Amino acid sequence: MAANLENTIQEKIRALPEEKQERVLSLVEELLKETNGEQVSVSARPIWEIAEEISSHIPLDEWEKLPRDGAEQHDHYLYGSPKRDDDLGTAVPEVFADTFYWIALLNPADKSHENAKAITQARPEISIVTTEAVLIEILNYFSAAGERMRQAAATLCDQIFAHANTIVLPHTQDAFNLGFELYKARPDKGYSLTDCISMVEMRKRNICSRVNP
Repeated sequence: MAANLENTIQEKIRALPEEKQERVLSLVEELLKETNGEQVSVSARPIWEIAEEISSHIPLDEWEKLPRDGAEQHDHYLYGSPKRDDDLGTAVPEVFADTFYWIALLNPADKSHENAKAITQARPEISIVTTEAVLIEILNYFSAAGERMRQAAATLCDQIFAHANTIVLPHTQDAFNLGFELYKARPDKGYSLTDCISMVEMRKRNICSRVNP
């Protein structure tokens, strides 16, 4: 931005009362969000293909350093909870994808990778619903795996937000509260808070199936 233009904008903002300055700040934040969103192109390619391209930039031997059951047992590796054997649903036009699916899709060395890819390839028309809470878990899972893994996870999340066939439900206060209530109501289960939020959102949208491999 030219110095003169920047100074003019600052002078005009200073002349405004505080409440209008806050409105200007809100407008600037919205414009920044739009600008950042424009930097991630909306792709017509299937999400599994995008994930495969992202992961291909990292040698397979680096992926192999991660647990082979990392997708299926991400709660165990993230939180130390007991390993589990879930009942998994089959795909329908709108399905839910939790952390299990996305980790498997991104990591070509994960034992569930080929299944995750095959499910998505078999039903390219499905809408994949996930949550921002799930994306937080993806980023947390790869956070200590090195710079390239962190970048791969971040790139995948950018593409999940931008992809035409994915729906990312926001991590609202209401979602947290309802998920927290379910978490407290089921002390007999090993559900993480993210699991509980996912179940609440699935019920809201009448989603009965997950796309997990």
